Amino acid sequence: MKNFIYILCILTFVVVIGLLVYRELYMKNMYNESFKNKKTLKSKQKHVIFFGDSILENSNYVEYDKTVESVLTNPKKYGYVVENFAEDDAIINDINDQFNDFFATNRISASMKRKIRDNGMIIISVGGNDLLNKYHTNKNNVKDMSYFDNIWGKYKEMIKKMEKNLKTNVDGKYENIKIGLIGLYFPFDKKYKNYDKIVEKWNKNLKNLSLKNKNMEYIDL
Repeated sequence: MKNFIYILCILTFVVVIGLLVYRELYMKNMYNESFKNKKTLKSKQKHVIFFGDSILENSNYVEYDKTVESVLTNPKKYGYVVENFAEDDAIINDINDQFNDFFATNRISASMKRKIRDNGMIIISVGGNDLLNKYHTNKNNVKDMSYFDNIWGKYKEMIKKMEKNLKTNVDGKYENIKIGLIGLYFPFDKKYKNYDKIVEKWNKNLKNLSLKNKNMEYIDL
């Protein structure tokens, strides 16, 4: 009887070890293979263009090496190539000028534009200042969605115009370029608490807009 129990224990031990080895070798490889095959990981957008406001151009209120641009371009972290046209306090109407600067400026070579066109991404952060400016001057009207609808309409028109220009630009078609839409963040300061529903609605609209276009991605802050 003791011999039987002894043999059973050895067999159980062998089976457990075998299962662990199986999981580590076979299952791990299978997981890694499926992970590598995910479409999101095939994207290699290392060339990034910033358009927008202080969320992307935040050098006015953080240390130099802590800005969004410096973190992304740091070779020890991400190693992206970033062209930053964003400006502090920018509003939706400023995006068109920033966009035109990208094509008109001599600081971006033809070869760089080609890399951006073939394997690049545009990141846009704008709308927060428009909403803040409008609702801040009309403090008693935070429930009035007419302001919101008007600003959201301007945002959609801006995106639509940008997409059209990307497809018909003289530099070549930028049809495959990815566009990242950055959402608004919820301010910690209690005096902005009444903006929460507005921020929530804006981000929901952004996410829905991105889902309608395969080349767009919503970036949640």
